[in-house]
Amino acid sequence: MKKSFVLVLILLLSLSACSETKSKSKLDVSKLKQSSFGELPNAITEENSKIEVKIEKQTYKESDKINLLLKNKGNTKITFGYPYQLEFFKGGSWYEVPLDEGIDFKMVGIILEPNSLHIDVVNLKNRKYKIKAGKYRVVKSFNLDGTEITLAAAFYLK
Repeated sequence: MKKSFVLVLILLLSLSACSETKSKSKLDVSKLKQSSFGELPNAITEENSKIEVKIEKQTYKESDKINLLLKNKGNTKITFGYPYQLEFFKGGSWYEVPLDEGIDFKMVGIILEPNSLHIDVVNLKNRKYKIKAGKYRVVKSFNLDGTEITLAAAFYLK
């Protein structure tokens, strides 16, 4: 009986050692790269085209996944992919919040038909740093008739 208990205890201890998760360091702006974008609009209108990005809610908790609403309100098709950039606002500037190591986006082309909606899910947990309360934005690029357009939608974390 004692042998079985000791074996089970050793097995449990070794399994818990294997499942140890790496603790993320806190978000520190001094370690972040300043965004290459300045202020960005959340919508653009050109001739027959209108693209809008919008966050479903204005305030989120860290554990939330955020729905980024991409709306094509124009008469032409818009193409884009899954990649987006999460940025943190501090001291009058935006800073890129990098993805955790080993996490990449699927490289798939998406076509958004005229007068259509697409929802991207932004996961706040797959970041290199533990994010904190503050102002953030999601930056997203689109292709409209061969021209790249970049828009952003802001939100707050409690």
